[in-house]
Amino acid sequence: MEEGTPFPKTVNGRTYQWCIHHMAWTIHSSKECKLGKERIAEQSRANSATVASSTTVSEMNYLASVAAASHRDE
Repeated sequence: MEEGTPFPKTVNGRTYQWCIHHMAWTIHSSKECKLGKERIAEQSRANSATVASSTTVSEMNYLASVAAASHRDE
């Protein structure tokens, strides 16, 4: 169990665990949570889009110029 995670509790014969994604007591753990897995996938897609869009046109032109210059010396 992760440090700081509340211990599972049993109520009426059912065991509940605290889900950090739902911020509630659930019958699944945070590691098993489908919502958590979806959020991780969304964050990963968002990070990939940010990296792809962070290269500006002027940077691309500079890189193209450097590549062209390196080929001229060969």
